Amino acid sequence: MTNKINLIAEIGVNHNGKVNDAKKMILLAKRAKCDFVKFQLFKAENLVKKNTILANYQKKNSLNSKTQFDMLKKLQLNYKQLEQIKKFCDKNKIEFLCTAFDLEGIKYLKENLKMKFIKISSTDLDNYPMLFYAGKNFNKIFLSTGLSNMKKVEMALKILCYSQKLQNLQDCSKKIFKNKKIDYSLIKKKVVLFQCTSSYPCKDEEVNLNVLETYKKKFNLEIGFSDHSLGTELALVSVGFGCRYIEKHFTLNKKSKGPDHATSINYDELEYLSTALKKAGKALGNFKKKLTPSEIKNKKAVKKTYYFKNEVLKKSYVDLDDLIFKRPFEKENSTKIFKIIGKKLKKNIKKNSIL
Repeated sequence: MTNKINLIAEIGVNHNGKVNDAKKMILLAKRAKCDFVKFQLFKAENLVKKNTILANYQKKNSLNSKTQFDMLKKLQLNYKQLEQIKKFCDKNKIEFLCTAFDLEGIKYLKENLKMKFIKISSTDLDNYPMLFYAGKNFNKIFLSTGLSNMKKVEMALKILCYSQKLQNLQDCSKKIFKNKKIDYSLIKKKVVLFQCTSSYPCKDEEVNLNVLETYKKKFNLEIGFSDHSLGTELALVSVGFGCRYIEKHFTLNKKSKGPDHATSINYDELEYLSTALKKAGKALGNFKKKLTPSEIKNKKAVKKTYYFKNEVLKKSYVDLDDLIFKRPFEKENSTKIFKIIGKKLKKNIKKNSIL
């Protein structure tokens, strides 16, 4: 497992449909040393029916919209704008990532923008044609698992596995409902499985980081955390579960009008999170317990060796009270006490002699 922790600054729709604001956010994410900036590609008419109600969290900052359709029309980016943003990311050397919300969009990202990475939203975990296409055409798939249970997650991963062996989605129909064991190793290098709770903001008690442990044991895939909680603490905690990809919503101003601003982090928090994750990555080390180079330098001064506390005469029987464990370190002799206690000495021993 690599120790590099990748931070995805989720710009999402926090640009409010303005390319200039998107560019400002890209530059800030770059300054904060984020690894990715993520956007969303959708057409309102393909994503929602015109009378779709606003979600509860959307009602507070809906840009004076009465329906999701009205709100999303104000937030969407067209292909030309997205291409402009992608070029800006390339120029500034930060990885561009995007969530497509339909098959048309995901094909555009692959065929026109030549993207190698793709993010699949929790809302498309069971969009099987889209998953199959992603499995066939992208090097890396970030798969969010909000709004789902384990059966939904398993089915999505099954489709991605079949995409590695079958030519088209129709071929899956002969196999998909059979209880045949799935070989998840087919997608081990391709899929990052994200724990996600689709609530904005997500209550701490609903984050459920322990699911990450379940994912690791059950699927043996890379894991990530799409963090919708307030603050940065839980993103840091997720590193201890093995997360190497962490996604966090980012805004220029938490008070801006729009559905995600209030639950996003600002630049100062983003910079702190990025710095803290890089520090955590360095601290992870490896799975071997051994002395570090700095410990080797300190060993002589701070580690201990067994010495004779006082002079002990020949033919005396050695007792624990005759020994003392103290600095400086001269040699490894801690286990030697088990061999010397109760033994008769063959010669006189001076005080402070090494055991």
